[in-house]
Amino acid sequence: MTKRFFFSLSAIFFGILLSTNFSLAYLENAKTDQWLLEPIGTYRIHSDSKDFGGISAIIMGYDGQKFTALTDKANYFNGSVSRDSRGKINKVIISKPYPILSSEGEPLKNRNLDSEALIKTADGGFYISFESNDRIMYHESLDSPGKFLPSHESFDEFHYSKGIESLAISNGGLIYAIPEAPNAESKEIRAFVFDGKKWEKSFLLNTIDDFYITDAIFAPDDSLLILERNYSWAGFKSRIRRFRIKDGNAEFMQTLIESRFREFDNLEGMSIWLDKNGEYWLTLVSDDNFNIFQITQLVEFKIKIK
Repeated sequence: MTKRFFFSLSAIFFGILLSTNFSLAYLENAKTDQWLLEPIGTYRIHSDSKDFGGISAIIMGYDGQKFTALTDKANYFNGSVSRDSRGKINKVIISKPYPILSSEGEPLKNRNLDSEALIKTADGGFYISFESNDRIMYHESLDSPGKFLPSHESFDEFHYSKGIESLAISNGGLIYAIPEAPNAESKEIRAFVFDGKKWEKSFLLNTIDDFYITDAIFAPDDSLLILERNYSWAGFKSRIRRFRIKDGNAEFMQTLIESRFREFDNLEGMSIWLDKNGEYWLTLVSDDNFNIFQITQLVEFKIKIK
């Protein structure tokens, strides 16, 4: 199976539904492929806005020209990207901040601010998850009031600052919510799945070497990519693992990358997108925690199939 054949058939990139013409047989074969991530480059983003920073999620558009980034203070920014002939970023222009609105149409405040995950549906709607006051909201557009999704009794058991860190939409349209860390006395992280009416418990993800989850996305072959972070006195490490979700279980496939301490900053958001040559890329973004000793950084890889 050639790379070009894989990418020409894989025409859904996460957040914007480009195509649904996958055969079941092809998907089953694609799930056995091993991937490589080709490093493309990093780019530090600057902005004069006092509200810029703390980015926890990103959605990169088709061909990597525009993106939307969510901060953990319930603001979002739009970005425009210029690239060189190889596709490496050479300029980013950031918009002013826009507030995420409450169900009453007002900017969020106080304990309701801690926005962590952002996903876009095929029809242009958005789901946003929040830590601390753990909840998930639906917005018809990012400038519209939010609508509460039902909760699950287990949401009350999350650690205060390690709640619903990730949202992901499968190619079949199911929404998954994943907390950052396990509950007390557990080494496994429980995911939850939303069927349009209620949340149910879903697969478990094991934790290894004190890495905890910061984002998750479904790839075009419906494998699940998990972005994880480890922190110590030496700085941050990041890891991306790839899983197959089958019969309510997460089957490990491969580790795509595990960085060195301080190789990147605090990577929290991840997006997959399709370029004009039919190849898929990953864009990662770091959360600087509004800390002068950290940076907001875009890190990009091109996906290669072995």
